Parts: sequence; structure tokens; C-alpha cells
Amino acid sequence: MSQGTKRSGTTYGFYVHGVPIESATLPGGWEERAIAVSGKGKEPSIGWCIEAHDLAASKLAAFRPKDREFVRILILAELVSVAVLQERVSGLAVEENLRSRLTGWIQATGPPALE
Repeated sequence: MSQGTKRSGTTYGFYVHGVPIESATLPGGWEERAIAVSGKGKEPSIGWCIEAHDLAASKLAAFRPKDREFVRILILAELVSVAVLQERVSGLAVEENLRSRLTGWIQATGPPALE
């Protein structure tokens, strides 16, 4: 494969789109929670993935419709915990009015409480 050629998600079952870490608003301590993913092949390598709750908090900080839908699905599929997500949002370096908006959205989106 020539340099610069992209492999589709069908090759490995997933697609990776790297972005500069500076483009994301991440909660404090995200570096310690990052997950190492090892590549196997002629030249083994390690990639670092943002933990799911940190990713969800970052997506919510952008608050675009596509990001809210992504996080909504994570919550409803129980791939992230609402309580942990609330903690991560509290660790974002954002203005308080945005933080309040995000926590309100999470509460309104989260699964209904069990009776």
C-alpha cells in the first residue's frame, strides 16, 4: 500500500481518524486514563485512545448535533455511565454556563431512574 492510502473500515473492522489532541476539550486527568492499543505487523506500534467517558465529555463540549447524538447512543447503550460522565464534564475547562448546559443535557438524556 502506498503512503497516504487509507484502508477502509472493512479491512480491520474499524476506522481510525487521527486528529491533533489540541483540537479537543478534554477533562483533567485524561492522559492517565488513555488506553494503549497495540498494532501487530512488521512494525509493531502503539496507539493511544481516549477513554470513553473522556471522549463523551469532549464531544459534549463541542455540542454539535452529531456529537450529542453520538453521546446519546453511548448513554442509551450503557457504554458510558451517566454518573461518571457527569464527573468528567465537571472536569472540563469550560465556562460555567456551558457546563450547566451539558449537565442538564446529560440528566435529560440519561436512562430513566428505576422505581
